[in-house]
Amino acid sequence: MIIRTLTFAGALAGGAGMSQFPEYSQQYQQRLAGAVDEMRVVVQQFDDSIARVGKTREEVFAQTPASELERQLVNDGKANIDRLSFLETALARFQNAPVLNRLLNAPVVADGKVARAAWQDFKPALPLTVVGFAFAGIGFIAGWVFFAVVLGLLGLVASVIFRRKASA
Repeated sequence: MIIRTLTFAGALAGGAGMSQFPEYSQQYQQRLAGAVDEMRVVVQQFDDSIARVGKTREEVFAQTPASELERQLVNDGKANIDRLSFLETALARFQNAPVLNRLLNAPVVADGKVARAAWQDFKPALPLTVVGFAFAGIGFIAGWVFFAVVLGLLGLVASVIFRRKASA
């Protein structure tokens, strides 16, 4: 009876936790879109700066920098362009994915900085949507299975220990 009660409590905890994923993924997507918008501004400023001196990206990246400062500015420009490309790809993959795929592919598309910032500001939501209830159900079943297995194994170990003590 205790194992069933603990398993049920674990299943409820799993359901409650998983029901929050759709809201978190929405908040992550909004932050990711904001990061893309801001990186576009940064890259555009870089492009505008090199255009004012009559150069293209390719020319700037191909030439040998005249000073350590110029080398650092070019490296920063490359890093910003790469980050923008990564963020745009992550956003496109995230926006076009069904919510279950967002969960399954979260480690692949997640940008760590954006994900951490979204998590820090995350406010739990009630699962008042079909998707929220679906995730609550998935979490409930996963929690039930997990706690049933763990508690079943603990019960098996305990019965073996008590049998040994009783026969000794």
